[in-house]
Amino acid sequence: MNSYTCQINKDDIFKIRVDLEHKGFTFSDLPHAFFKASNKNLKVNVSVYRSLKCLVQGKGTEEFIQFYLEPEILKTFSVGYEHLNFEEKIGMDESGKGDYFGPLVVASVFVGKEQFSILKKIGVMDSKKITDQKIYPLASKIKESCFFEHIVLMPLKYNELYDKFNNLNALMSWAHATCLKNLYKRKPVENVLLDKFGPAWRVEEHIKRMGLDVELTQKTKAESDMAVAAASIIARSLFLERINELSKQFDIKLPKGGGNQTIPVGKNFIERYSMEELKKVAKIHFKNTEKIR
Repeated sequence: MNSYTCQINKDDIFKIRVDLEHKGFTFSDLPHAFFKASNKNLKVNVSVYRSLKCLVQGKGTEEFIQFYLEPEILKTFSVGYEHLNFEEKIGMDESGKGDYFGPLVVASVFVGKEQFSILKKIGVMDSKKITDQKIYPLASKIKESCFFEHIVLMPLKYNELYDKFNNLNALMSWAHATCLKNLYKRKPVENVLLDKFGPAWRVEEHIKRMGLDVELTQKTKAESDMAVAAASIIARSLFLERINELSKQFDIKLPKGGGNQTIPVGKNFIERYSMEELKKVAKIHFKNTEKIR
């Protein structure tokens, strides 16, 4: 946590200023604020605005809230104790659905209160906010701490299944339900959260067919939940591993994403190999294929 905002009472302004002075903070003026206080040792800045908003920023934000702001000013205990309110669940997410090259990967991860604390400490968050270099060590630590399952559909298998389902959402729904079933056998948890990608009924239908006794919640931007974030990291790490393996296998650097950067690479691939071989590295139903032919 590098930033935190809360509302304070007018009576708290003087106390905060005095307390921060005693803690060695230095003060400066700030537009629309009573003051801004900084402490390089604690690595934290505190701004108290005339609207009675208190903004805390810096690497020391979480400790400042836990050991001063909450017990001394807010009289609450929430930051650092989220695990007490966290409901154990299986989180599900995928990676590669928008990438022309490489596989589609889905992952399911069980996170309870014990795992929540571990994952929070190591910095688990939505994989889209994490660099590729940091994905691998995080994924490794998640695998060490949590029950998980994954399904990797390499392009050849993906294209075969897409021809069968003839719809990406239908294919993804089947993959997620299958991955959930595999994890549910090992960790039968009722609470399941999925980062929503399409019509809710599709996944629900597959889960019902598989006889899973779960309560499935589907919502957009579910990566804010620790369990879904963990699943997104595992899925992303596996996607990166496999697309790198394909790049080495065919001696062509296959780009991530589905934009125009894929077109010249695709044309180069066909020249060196063939259109038929393209099925081994790319999702053929993408419109990119028409531009490559």
